[in-house]
Amino acid sequence: MSDVRLKYPLWQNHYLQAMAETHPELLKSKISAAEQVVSLRLRQLASTTDDYEEQISLAAARGGKRQGEDRWNHYSVVWERNNCDRRFESGVG
Repeated sequence: MSDVRLKYPLWQNHYLQAMAETHPELLKSKISAAEQVVSLRLRQLASTTDDYEEQISLAAARGGKRQGEDRWNHYSVVWERNNCDRRFESGVG
């Protein structure tokens, strides 16, 4: 990611880190950080008529964040299922 020149690095860096995260245990915190930065930037731009392009990019990022949340939910279900299977196989639970 370091080779990519971001048009809006203040928030795109956080967003891209969250979308690229492959470790389920880190995904939720990265999504949360990206969400905070995107929300802050949207509030900053709310009172201006400039930067429509950035506002469109931010809206797209919010939609992408939902995909990340879906990944987090999937990982959580898989993790819980695996733990239940292990407890069942060991006779616990």
